[in-house]
Amino acid sequence: MPGDGPTASGAARSRNAGGVPGTRHLAPPPSPAQLPIQRLPLPAGQGFGDAFVLIPLRIQTPEGRDFTGQFLLDTGLTANMLAPGTARGPLGLPPDAGFEKQGFAAGGPSGGRVVTLGGASLGRQRLRPLNFLVADLPVRGLPGGAAVAGMVGLEVLAQVDVDLDFAGGRARFYRPGGGRAVAEGLGMRAVALERLPAGLLGVAGDFAPVGGGGRPGGRGFRGIVDTGSSFSAVNVEAAAEAGLLPGEGAGAAGGGPAGPSAGPARVLAVGVDGTPTELPLVPADEGVRTGAAGRGERVSFGEGRVAVGDLYVFEGLFGAGARATPLGLVGMDVWDKQRVIFSARDGAVFLGGPYPRGR
Repeated sequence: MPGDGPTASGAARSRNAGGVPGTRHLAPPPSPAQLPIQRLPLPAGQGFGDAFVLIPLRIQTPEGRDFTGQFLLDTGLTANMLAPGTARGPLGLPPDAGFEKQGFAAGGPSGGRVVTLGGASLGRQRLRPLNFLVADLPVRGLPGGAAVAGMVGLEVLAQVDVDLDFAGGRARFYRPGGGRAVAEGLGMRAVALERLPAGLLGVAGDFAPVGGGGRPGGRGFRGIVDTGSSFSAVNVEAAAEAGLLPGEGAGAAGGGPAGPSAGPARVLAVGVDGTPTELPLVPADEGVRTGAAGRGERVSFGEGRVAVGDLYVFEGLFGAGARATPLGLVGMDVWDKQRVIFSARDGAVFLGGPYPRGR
């Protein structure tokens, strides 16, 4: 998601999934498109969060020439993005190509010129023409960020199931429904996805204090699925429900992110207005529930550090009542701890076993 953090994101089309669809056995899918996973590293010395996922996407220039570039996979992105250097350079698009459009990303309102490009494919998996917002990428300041051609989001996930095998270093892409068949064959666990405002994908988050369960009666939180954020975050209400507040009251009232003080460990978040705000980091046992609305079994991803604060994205998506509602975003520090298969059509994300300690 471009916005609230070292990187935060946006969304796609919708189908409300009140729970994981019933188990069914599909015929084995054809051999998937397989591509290597590359990672965009975080700044040296950043001791929290995990690196972003880059995948090689092939698209065609208006003249029909193939171009393959490294695109950041951002499940919180409503509109694909194309770096201006990619648009003007290898693709040869004129500055007035496409049309002007305003949209919404998880970091807040966004806009610019939108171009439609055909001939898109991930390996041998062909895609329908894709729309791209031509704009500076929020990762351009990261090491290697200048080489990123663009970002792809839920418009791509609507066309393929995405299998991220971090241990094997491979990304696999199936036709919609193929991911479920693979996951069932491997005995992976299904976690329900819901459609949040603006079409974002959500899970029932359940973060708890390290070494103990959550506060009795805690509701968990509605969590944005966001591979475009290197770390996870919860608002003050969700932290209070889970017993994760560092002993002080809720964040100060007023505009912009706010949160309690938590000692020296802090992360810098940038709001939609460009104003940086420091948020405390607290240790947490990061988990999700398999069912919607906090139902089902709890799946733990192990210990991590979570940012606490009322990010702009929460109010932008959920309105004035966001501060009274437990909300969060679930970032790369969670998703790369297990093999994951995102199946937007089936309304589920499938989880493999945890990696051995010391990976």
